[in-house]
Amino acid sequence: MRPAVSQRSLLKDPQGLLIQQTKNVQAARQLPFTSVQQLHEQAPVIRDYINEAIAVEKSGKKVPMKKHAKTREARIEKYYEKILAGKGPDD
Repeated sequence: MRPAVSQRSLLKDPQGLLIQQTKNVQAARQLPFTSVQQLHEQAPVIRDYINEAIAVEKSGKKVPMKKHAKTREARIEKYYEKILAGKGPDD
């Protein structure tokens, strides 16, 4: 199980438990665990992460997002005909 939270790259991670989902994910992090026992063992640390995540959210801090113009351009080129027809990528 891997609960994910956004804007969590702003969290301190002294235990080194938070992981980046993929190299392209800029802000969200996951807290992986593989068993209920592991969840129970890490409960105090998880509570600390949750409390800090709430504080970050309340503070309004945001991760500055990188712009991916090439990705956007490639997506437009790929779906150009659908865009002109007023359809979405899944239509």
